[in-house]
Amino acid sequence: MLVRFQFSNYRCFRDDQELSLLAAPPKNRLRLLRTANPELHLLRVAAIYGANASGKSTVLEALRFLRSAVVDSHQTWLPNQGVPLSPHRPSDGRPSHFEVTFFSDGTLFEYGFTADGERVLRERLIASKGRRHVWFERDARRTEPFSFGKSLRGENRAISRLARPNSLFLSTAAANNHPMLGPVYSWFEKLLFAGPEDRSDRLVSTMEAIQRSSTRAGVLDFLRQADLGITGFHVPSPAELDAYRPGGDPLQPRLELRHRSGSKEFLLPFGEESLGTRALFALAAPLLACLDEGSILSFDELDSSLHPYLVREVVRTFQDPLRNPKGAQLLFNTHDVTLLGDLPDDSPLDRDEVWVTERLPEGGSRLVPLSDYKPRNDENLERGYLLGRYRGVPLLDFAARG
Repeated sequence: MLVRFQFSNYRCFRDDQELSLLAAPPKNRLRLLRTANPELHLLRVAAIYGANASGKSTVLEALRFLRSAVVDSHQTWLPNQGVPLSPHRPSDGRPSHFEVTFFSDGTLFEYGFTADGERVLRERLIASKGRRHVWFERDARRTEPFSFGKSLRGENRAISRLARPNSLFLSTAAANNHPMLGPVYSWFEKLLFAGPEDRSDRLVSTMEAIQRSSTRAGVLDFLRQADLGITGFHVPSPAELDAYRPGGDPLQPRLELRHRSGSKEFLLPFGEESLGTRALFALAAPLLACLDEGSILSFDELDSSLHPYLVREVVRTFQDPLRNPKGAQLLFNTHDVTLLGDLPDDSPLDRDEVWVTERLPEGGSRLVPLSDYKPRNDENLERGYLLGRYRGVPLLDFAARG
């Protein structure tokens, strides 16, 4: 379970930013996640709003970079490649920082690192389960960069000698089967990311899911709930599936969805389905996998090609303890302001679940919780956002030119 994510000096963000999933009072809301700490309740959903080019996607990309550094730095980053950062410009040579706090198997972990374009400067992991213990620290400025707490058992010194200047110790330890750090690494490995650019890959994942008897019914049930008139599908063969992989045409009509019209059923080639149907079909696999594993799904432009009612239902699925019993969390950005409104029913987003990105006059962006603007309890958030009360909307100047 994600508690908070912090970062600085990444792309359009120069200063320290924080996305927190700590729930605000009242804490008796049924849809909150309970943790091992009885005083600590977490949100299942966080939504990011903002004008175009204000940094909505960058917040999620920063989390994705953190995952990539943990999962890939030891085995994939080349020794002479340095750290493939995208710092804020101009950053004046300042390092970038990434830090995440999360629960895994009842233990609260705080993990973070600081790096410039050449090397990892600092890295630290703290575990708390009753008491707070520093498992390891790294500081490139010291003669001996690594120090280890007594709580971290394993071949720590031997593994530290394998960690390159541009690779994380956590990544190196997992690659060398560290018994205590493997589960921490797995938490990062299970983070799921989705967006418009990977829709073809997600489409393949959903088609693979409907080929498996263990997941076929779940996909069909998800599509039925969306009221698309879909009653089944023609499952493509493995050879047909290759047409959807990189280099293939994802719109080739090899996959067919079965629809009902009155008492009759018919198959419709996937390429002739609406954009919304194709978008929802591609969303099915990562969403169901996330719910099944109780992991975290970070979705860029969740509302792309989807009706607001469908977006609302996806959000409610994550918020519902009955449909999301394993505590999966959804982070997403969107322009769908109907999620803030009260039609057709109560707003699905509580105030502490909403964040806003805004461009700063001096350049760069910042991430602000909606609660910082102190909206009234009876305030229409949709109207307030569109009126610019919480910033995050474009200031348009399309004056006619003579």
